[in-house]
Amino acid sequence: MHTVDDVIKLLLAGADGVHVCSLLLQKGPEQIRHLLNDLEQWMEQQGLESISDVRGRLSHVNVPNPAEFERSNYIQVLDSYSPGKGVMT
Repeated sequence: MHTVDDVIKLLLAGADGVHVCSLLLQKGPEQIRHLLNDLEQWMEQQGLESISDVRGRLSHVNVPNPAEFERSNYIQVLDSYSPGKGVMT
């Protein structure tokens, strides 16, 4: 994890914790304060008061129709396919 966006995505998916070891090793412990400040700002903008309000909001467990959620992800994968990239001939 190197950005607050990475942290937010994992929390929204339901993560209980986020590993930032590589960020700490590369940029130092002061980066934790930056991540926390950015996360707090984002939460305020979204009207969320705690990490519990964030955690799992986009998990398929919380989606009314999980099959629809899976289909949407499948369509995104198909739309992102580019012939010739990563394809062995």
